[in-house]
Amino acid sequence: HGAGAELTHHAEIAVTKGLQEIIINDISITLDAASVQIAVPEGVALMSSRVQHVYDNKKPIEAVGVAPKLDSIKQIRFSIDALQSSISIKEEQLAKTSQLILPNAQLAPGKEINSTELLKLIDYYTTKIETIKVAIYQMQVQKTQHQSRIDSIQQRINDIHAEVYKYNTTSSAPKCQLVLQVYAQQAIQNGLLKVSYFTRNAGWSPSYDYRVKSKDNSSTIVYKAQLQQSTGIDWKQVLLTLSTTSPNTQQIAPELTPWRLQLLEQQYRSGITTLNNNVALQEVVVVGYGKSRADIDDVESDMRKQTTKASTSYVDPSTLKSFTAQIENQLNVNFNISIPYDIPSNGNTYNVNIKEEDIKATYSNVSIPRKDVDAYMISYINDWESLNLLSGKVNIVLDNVYIGQTFINPVTIADTLMITLGRDKRLAVNRKLIKDLSKQKVRGDNREEQYTYEITIKNNKSTEVTTQLKDQYPIAINKEIEIKLTDSGDAQVNEETGFLQWNIKLAPGESKKVRFSYTIRYPRNRQLMQSK
Repeated sequence: HGAGAELTHHAEIAVTKGLQEIIINDISITLDAASVQIAVPEGVALMSSRVQHVYDNKKPIEAVGVAPKLDSIKQIRFSIDALQSSISIKEEQLAKTSQLILPNAQLAPGKEINSTELLKLIDYYTTKIETIKVAIYQMQVQKTQHQSRIDSIQQRINDIHAEVYKYNTTSSAPKCQLVLQVYAQQAIQNGLLKVSYFTRNAGWSPSYDYRVKSKDNSSTIVYKAQLQQSTGIDWKQVLLTLSTTSPNTQQIAPELTPWRLQLLEQQYRSGITTLNNNVALQEVVVVGYGKSRADIDDVESDMRKQTTKASTSYVDPSTLKSFTAQIENQLNVNFNISIPYDIPSNGNTYNVNIKEEDIKATYSNVSIPRKDVDAYMISYINDWESLNLLSGKVNIVLDNVYIGQTFINPVTIADTLMITLGRDKRLAVNRKLIKDLSKQKVRGDNREEQYTYEITIKNNKSTEVTTQLKDQYPIAINKEIEIKLTDSGDAQVNEETGFLQWNIKLAPGESKKVRFSYTIRYPRNRQLMQSK
C-alpha cells in the first residue's frame, strides 16, 4: 500500500490428532496484531492465536585464539633482540676497523713503506668495512620484517577483542512469534498454513518516466514504484502486489451535523472580519493580477533544468507487460508483479518497474512572456483516466536524454492532462511596453491609466511551428475600478479571467507581432494594489 503493507506467509505443517500448539517464527516485529488473518488446513480447527516477543538469552563469549598469537609475538621479539645485539657488535667492529686504517698507513720510525703496500692495506680495510655494512643492513631489514609481523598479529588480536566486546555489550533484537492453538480431528502431513497481517513499516509512492521521441512524436509512460520497508524481515524472492489503497486512512463515511450561526455583540472594528479565521481585513482597492492554476507556468514551476543521459533502469515494454497484471477493483487498482524481488529491511528506497504504456498525445508550444521569456513544449494527453495515474514525480526523457522533472496531479476534472516537456529555446519571445501609447492622466475625481504592450515571437527552427501565445489584462474586484480592454489584438478573450490567447503559426525563420491595450480608471485619491 502507499503507507503500510500486508505480508503473507505460507508454510507446510504436520499435526497430530488432538489439541496442540504451533509456533510460527520469522514474523515481523512491526505487525498490527489486530490485522492477523490465519488459514489452517482442512480438518484442523483454530482454537486461539496470540503474538509474543522473545529475546535471545545469549551467553558472554571469551576471546579465542589470542594466547597463541601472544606467544608468537613473544618469540618474534626474542628474534628482534638477537638481531639488535648482532647489529651492535657489527657497528662496534665497523668503528674499530675504520680507526685502524690511518695508524697502519703511517710510517714507523726507521721503516719505509712503498705505494703498492699502502694500496693493498687500504683495499683490505675497505673491503672489510663494506662487508660489515652489508651485514648490518641485512639484519636491519630482518628486524623491520619481524616488527611488521608483530604489528599484523597485534591488529588481529585487537579485532578479536573488539568483536567479543561488541557481542557481549549489544542487546539482541527481539523476535516475533505467532503462537497457534489448534485441534486436529486426525493426523495430517504437509498441511498448508497461511498467515497474513498488516504492518505500517513499509510503503510505496508512484513515479513515472515520460519518454518522447521527437522524430515521430510518439510517447511512452513508464510506471515506477519507489518502495521501502523496515519490517525487520528481509524480503527474499517475494512477489509484490502494489495497491492504490490506504488502509491507515479513516474508513468511516462522514456525516453532516447542523451548522449554526449567531450574532456577536456589535463592536467597532477597523476592518472586515472573515467568518473562517476572524482576521481583520483593511479596506483596499484591489486589481486582480493573480495567475490561474490552469496556466501552464504552474505546471512547469517544479521543472529542474538538467540534461543528463537517461537512466539505465529502462526496461523493454514487452518485458514489463509480460510480468505485470493490472487488476481494477471497485475501490482500488492493484499491480501484480510476477518477478520475484529482494527488498532488505533497511529503510532504503528501491525503484521497481511496474509497467509501460504507449499513449496518444498531441504537442504544442506555449509562450507566456509576462511570466517567462522562454517558450515551453507541452504534451496534451486525452483519455488519461484510463491510465490509472496517481500523483507523483515525472522524469522527462526526450530522445533518450533526461531533460528534467515535473509533477502530475491527476486529481482534476479536466478532460486533458498537460505535461511540460521543457523549454524550447528555438522560439524567441519578447514583450515590451509601448511607452508612446501608454500614459496616465486625471479627469475630474478619477485617474486614468492606459497601457499598450507589444509581443514579438520568432521561429528559429527549420520546421513550421504552431504556438499558443498567452497574456492577460487586469480584472477589477471593486466597483470603483473600471477596466476596459481597448484593443485585443485579435486574441481570444476570456473576460472573467482577463486571459488573452493567440494561436500563431510560424514558418521557419518567420516572426510576428501582436499588440493589446487596456485602460484602468479609479478614484484619484486611492491607490491600486495587486491581488494574488
